[in-house]
Amino acid sequence: MRRPPRQSAHTAANPPEPHRATRPQVRDYNGRLQGLARQAFAGGRTTWRRQLRTATLLGRLRLDSTPVPAFTFDEHGLARLNTLVRRAELTRSARDRRKDPGQLPQVAQTYTDLAAASPPGSSQRIERLALAASTWSLAGYQANAASLAQAYLAELGHQSDSNPTEVEPVTAAAPAAISAIAGMILCRDVSEVGRLGAVAELAIRELENRLLAQPSGVEPDLSDISMLAAYGLIGRAARGLARFWRVGDRAAAQRAQADIRAARDVLGDAGVVDTWLLVDNLHYVVEDIIATSPWLLLRRAPSWNRLWERYLRSQALGDHPVVQVWPSQRQVLDAGLLDRARPNMTICMPTSAGKTHTAEWAVLDALTWVRPLRGQPLAVYMVPSRALAAEVERHLRASLSPLGLRVSGIFGGAELVDYELGLVSGSDVLVLTSEKFDLLLRNDDSIKDRLALLVADEGHLLGNEGARGLRLELLLTRVKQHVPAARLLLLSAVLPNGEDIAGWLDPDGCHLASVEWTPSNLRLGVFSWRGQDAEGQRGFVQYQSEDIDERFFLPHVLVRRKARTKLHPASKTEITAELALHYQKLGPVLIVASQKPSAVSAAKAVLKAATKADLRIGATDDGDLPAGVVEERERVADTVVEFAGSDHPLIEMVRAGIGFHHADVPEGIRHALEHAYRAGALGILCSTSTLAQGVNLPTKTVLISGTRHSQHHEMSVRDFRNTAGRAGRAFRETEGHAILVADTQREAGRLRRKYLDRPTLEPILSQLAWLYVRLLKARLPNVSPTEIPDTESFDLLDPTDSDADLTESVDLQLLAILSEEIVETDDEPLLAAAVEGALSTTLAARQLGASGISIRPFTRFATRRIREIRQRVPEATRRAAFLRTGLSIAGCETAQRGAQRVAAAISHDPDLLLQPQWPELRELLLEAAIAVEEVQKSATAVGAPSEALPALVAGWMAGHSHDDLRMAHGAALGTSDPLKFASQVDRVIVHDLTWVLSAVVQLLSVELGTEVSLPLSVTSIAAMAKYGVGTPAACFAASLGVRNRQDAHRLGGLFPVHAEGSFAQFVAWVGTLDSSTLALVVSGETVEVLLDRAAALNTPRRTLDLILAEEGTVTVPLRGVQPAGAEDVLRFTGIGEPLVLEREHHNPADRNAIAVLTNGGFKLGYLAREHARVLALLLDLEDGPALTATLASHPPMAEQPARFGDNGTALVEVSVTPTDSPGASNT
Repeated sequence: MRRPPRQSAHTAANPPEPHRATRPQVRDYNGRLQGLARQAFAGGRTTWRRQLRTATLLGRLRLDSTPVPAFTFDEHGLARLNTLVRRAELTRSARDRRKDPGQLPQVAQTYTDLAAASPPGSSQRIERLALAASTWSLAGYQANAASLAQAYLAELGHQSDSNPTEVEPVTAAAPAAISAIAGMILCRDVSEVGRLGAVAELAIRELENRLLAQPSGVEPDLSDISMLAAYGLIGRAARGLARFWRVGDRAAAQRAQADIRAARDVLGDAGVVDTWLLVDNLHYVVEDIIATSPWLLLRRAPSWNRLWERYLRSQALGDHPVVQVWPSQRQVLDAGLLDRARPNMTICMPTSAGKTHTAEWAVLDALTWVRPLRGQPLAVYMVPSRALAAEVERHLRASLSPLGLRVSGIFGGAELVDYELGLVSGSDVLVLTSEKFDLLLRNDDSIKDRLALLVADEGHLLGNEGARGLRLELLLTRVKQHVPAARLLLLSAVLPNGEDIAGWLDPDGCHLASVEWTPSNLRLGVFSWRGQDAEGQRGFVQYQSEDIDERFFLPHVLVRRKARTKLHPASKTEITAELALHYQKLGPVLIVASQKPSAVSAAKAVLKAATKADLRIGATDDGDLPAGVVEERERVADTVVEFAGSDHPLIEMVRAGIGFHHADVPEGIRHALEHAYRAGALGILCSTSTLAQGVNLPTKTVLISGTRHSQHHEMSVRDFRNTAGRAGRAFRETEGHAILVADTQREAGRLRRKYLDRPTLEPILSQLAWLYVRLLKARLPNVSPTEIPDTESFDLLDPTDSDADLTESVDLQLLAILSEEIVETDDEPLLAAAVEGALSTTLAARQLGASGISIRPFTRFATRRIREIRQRVPEATRRAAFLRTGLSIAGCETAQRGAQRVAAAISHDPDLLLQPQWPELRELLLEAAIAVEEVQKSATAVGAPSEALPALVAGWMAGHSHDDLRMAHGAALGTSDPLKFASQVDRVIVHDLTWVLSAVVQLLSVELGTEVSLPLSVTSIAAMAKYGVGTPAACFAASLGVRNRQDAHRLGGLFPVHAEGSFAQFVAWVGTLDSSTLALVVSGETVEVLLDRAAALNTPRRTLDLILAEEGTVTVPLRGVQPAGAEDVLRFTGIGEPLVLEREHHNPADRNAIAVLTNGGFKLGYLAREHARVLALLLDLEDGPALTATLASHPPMAEQPARFGDNGTALVEVSVTPTDSPGASNT
């Protein structure tokens, strides 16, 4: 056969820029291909897919002693048919596939299972992994695609620092390099795709020379040259795609698509089938990646501006790049997330479906959309718990801080700490609990002026029994009435009556996005025993699934053995423990218990079972624990020692990779357990449902050991679905397991019917409506609520004890909604109309009206109670002061009497306001607070006598450890249990006493009037009780996120300003510290948190403005001047002399570090962190502005020894210039 003329591979790889071609499609041959695909799995082949799925799952789950069923499917025939169906799906347009993926998810799952059935390292396994990853991508499951792509690269043996020019033989270099690029594109690894593309540009010429320089007589054939040409094209496509991901260059994206098509054609013409198939798949994947890019879909936002561009650029550079909009997120965008005509919106979206990123886009939209607000726009993200608040704050800080936006979290309950209002004024985004937001709305009018967006996460808690659901409903009602310019966004994973909730939030239009898509498969099942209760009895998990064949699939996972005279495992706790050890081989396990003692018992049972089996959780194949796992476990153990002493059983559990987590576990330990579980150091975590709902944990399997919280209260189907949704880790796994544990066949059947086979999700019902119905029934117990007479003479009775607290909560929330002028009026019809107006906009009014129940009797009842409060507290100023505290009226009255006693003491002895007598004044405030009803109820509830509280609080604020406090005060509080004691401290002191102390201080200020100013060391007493520290400066450190109380105490002692230094002064002082100096006195975690958050608050607005303007000049302090001779070099450097800025991306102390050097290369120090966090973003931008620097001033001469952190600094002038300006360049 005549050989074609030799063509230079370099020329083939670099053809002229192609014109944009029409999109090719697989030919359907007049519908024949799709017809064949429909018949592919008909007849005897109907069950092949399900059998393969079953075989794969059994291979992972069954006991080794269990025989493998006799499957009847043909693996190779199944692979051929799967490819046929895949090709048929590709005959549809890309737009149609994105709207409806058709059979692509099933095809992708089948390729995944076929890959699992293939021998490790085989070419067959590699090919099937590539097909699985690309098909998952086309089906819209990008996380699954990335997970399979990582496995594909691992099978290839790809190394991040590999160089194609070193591959032998040379003919294998191009195929290996193309495979690596394809794998990284499927992983969505922006940096690595760009790097491999750059490597290709450098390697292609050398590979061509090596190919042509082979021994005499060995000439490269067409396939070798074509492969090299394809590599050049794919490398250029990688560079273009990476550029599109980083900067949104659509022309680069179009060129990348054209290059991949050209590479495919080159390989097809040469007959290189295997690589052609890979590149053909890549062509479809890249087409889809570009079409679903946030650069295209988010650009449609009316608020689109440079800040959006900076956001997407920073997202592409992050540890987990966001380069595609998931199907779930596209559905929310299509429903109007960024549509200005749809102000309030409800989003029902499963766990892990991209809900947080969706809310993040709404936040960015709110902050960039100019509205009639007075002041800088503010977005508030409201969550139900401190744990979830901390998680959301971490996420938003990581995403939005690179844009110069200031994200702050204010955690805690209803206490008011005055200086924390500085965090409000200095923040663009606030993350807080509903209790905290309620209190801030009462005390800081600037929030109403600035509020652009309120995100209410876990919105299904509207239906929670008790005060939480009631508060959330009335809080949202208040925002609707008082801040109509603000947008409300309610998020939840479970909203059965979503249209009802959406219609309440926005009566002008039901704006609801209801999403069912999830990024990974969730397998729900019930465990139970089969057969007689005897030796060898088998335990099975019966899964609910449409893609498994139950004739073969009933995984036998446990066997009962006789231990003496009893079968083991016997109890549900023992069964759950054995299941956890079995399933932890697949990945992390979360055991969800119905009660706190059950969570502890489950952890003990797991430890006992692991010890008996001599199993090391988290060990590698050789039986050893990775050093990082051991180190992380020891960190958790140290935290447990700090709170509970060195002999607490949780320490042994943690060292074995097990933990338990519930509300009575101190927050510090809970935080450490969550961190270790996320890091993979804990393999099994036992918890109550509070952790399983809301907090995002990387869980493979959820085991629900019990559904009954009490004899009359069982887990709702709604809560089960929310809990089960935690299983399955996007980007790590393609599926998760959620298993209900039963100890009898009868119970298994009941659980399956209720939660799996015929689940009925309970609707979200207003707790205000429930309270009203209970009041109606108390008034007329034998009359249906729909038949209640709506006459003026009919009135409700005052509530019974069980509903008294809830009813008073309604009273206070209504007072917060009504204006003071309305409350003060003697015009009864006007007051009644105002109350009716407030109640008519509640969820209760909507749901009661739909049920035909009149709300007017409740309106009259509420009006009467408002009138009674006005009579009880006639003075408007005092009533307003009461309202700001959030306490009950009785609590406010007691607190007022205490404040009056303290005011009288100050009047009698004004020296109480002087520093030597501050401790005495704090004792008086503490005495007043302990007498208040809320503290008395709290102490009684946990069995803590109030007379023991003063000494306990004094030790707590002095910084004594939990263990030392327990040894000193445990007997007085009636407990020796460390965790129970810590729970008492948390509930009585940290939550309730803190709240009441802040109220007493507020009321004392009213009593003293404006002429007497209380010192900061007195007004900060609530913060001292909250954080367990003894100075305002230590409180400041804790407010910035310093969790370690000893570190906070040390920082308070080092603060060089007098005792009355302000929060702003403290934040400014922290900004002068460098990490190496700070690390000498506090922990590494404290250094990172403190410097990062202080930098965010210290960043000047002028520097922040550079993000959008990309032009301007700022003067920046020089920090960290430590090398020998640096100060001398600085003094001999002339003012105005140019300096060199050098990014240090891998600086362990600061990811935004910018070093400052002389032109000779001598490092002078670093740009101050608060400026570097913005300037680094500009330096890192591809095609970004140029930054140049000159010395602006020398450091001042030291005339006396410097105090800690008191280092005089030089100033550097940094100029930012657009790249198209004459002479612009990054120095």
